[in-house]
Amino acid sequence: MRVRPFRGVRYDPHKVEIADVVAPPYDIISSELKEELLERSPFNVVRLILPEGYRRAALLWRSWLEEGVLLREEEPCLYVLRDTFELSGRRMTRFGLLAEVRLEPLGRGKVFPHERTFPKVTEDRLNLLRATGAQFSPIFGLYEEPEVEGLMKEVQAEPPLVDYEDRGVRRTLWRVPEGPVASRISERLEAPSIFIADGHHRYETALAYREECGGEGDGHEYVLMYLVDMRSSGLVILPVHRVVLSAPVEEEEVLARLRRSFELSPSEDLARLREEVERDGVFGLYRRGRLYRMRPMQEAEDALKDLPPFWRRVPVAVLQALALEGALGITPDMMKSGEHLRFTPDLGEAMRAVDEGEALMAFIVPPTEIEHVRRVAEAGEVMPHKSTYFHPKPPSGLVMREVRRSPCPR
Repeated sequence: MRVRPFRGVRYDPHKVEIADVVAPPYDIISSELKEELLERSPFNVVRLILPEGYRRAALLWRSWLEEGVLLREEEPCLYVLRDTFELSGRRMTRFGLLAEVRLEPLGRGKVFPHERTFPKVTEDRLNLLRATGAQFSPIFGLYEEPEVEGLMKEVQAEPPLVDYEDRGVRRTLWRVPEGPVASRISERLEAPSIFIADGHHRYETALAYREECGGEGDGHEYVLMYLVDMRSSGLVILPVHRVVLSAPVEEEEVLARLRRSFELSPSEDLARLREEVERDGVFGLYRRGRLYRMRPMQEAEDALKDLPPFWRRVPVAVLQALALEGALGITPDMMKSGEHLRFTPDLGEAMRAVDEGEALMAFIVPPTEIEHVRRVAEAGEVMPHKSTYFHPKPPSGLVMREVRRSPCPR
């Protein structure tokens, strides 16, 4: 079975407040947020996903299980997570399935990436998995099979396991034990492709761990995933704005260099500019307290001819080619270093960085469309770095998965 129930590990809601012990994915936790999570509870999962040491994480994991802070399910289950939140004044609901999914090489079967990964990050996650033998955070995957969401909605008639609110998101969790409903869900997910939305490094970590473990048992043949229908009305992709910290060009030349590829016109209304960016295929620029509308010029098409075909339809790829690389000279390797660019879905944060002198400028971008993610992945390509921000992120620590109780032979 490709997508199947598993014996999840959960916090005992009689011993902890669930909102106090869960956390966002490790890669979006700032140092300030980590301190806040540590203060919430001595059992917060941040101690496992961003530990003081791998051995320390393993000791905590085992001790929390022994003390009964964490509970193993008595039988394999699927889990349905309903997220309810507001976005731009609209009430949104997203249904996701927590399950274990059989591992297969990325892009050579039915699991597709849309981002590049970095070996240093994968090694860190692999060391953590080796030490603990557990997966604390689900990989966010997308599928297309409308019947599954309908089956997930049916479980709402049952009392939930957990119901809590965290950072503006109401999260409600149901358990679906092995049986007719779980079987129907698994059967409907046997054929569709799965596109990784978030968690590429953790997926590659699971693949590496499977190779290390070899053929003993099948726990390492699967990985914990959170699956959402890519046509769901509750699936939200936020724009990821580009904040330029430094660039290898003279600051006084910036506008002139941008005007080689863009029509630049001043804008006095931020709300209107944001609407135009999302609707009309333009970009925004914030520099020295002034806003500009940036429309790619027809003559700039030649500069895009070397891009993979599907990239030319992805706005952040166009901005990267024409503005970041073409006008400002920031190469892909420079982007990865973190010294020249920062990425944020929070436009207010991006503009504050400019106002406070931390950044030279900020580019306002539209959200990437889900169809672009699918087409680029199916074509065997990957998106530019930080092209998507799926909101809200599935929580770490809500349901965890024990891969092995003893270390893999290496």
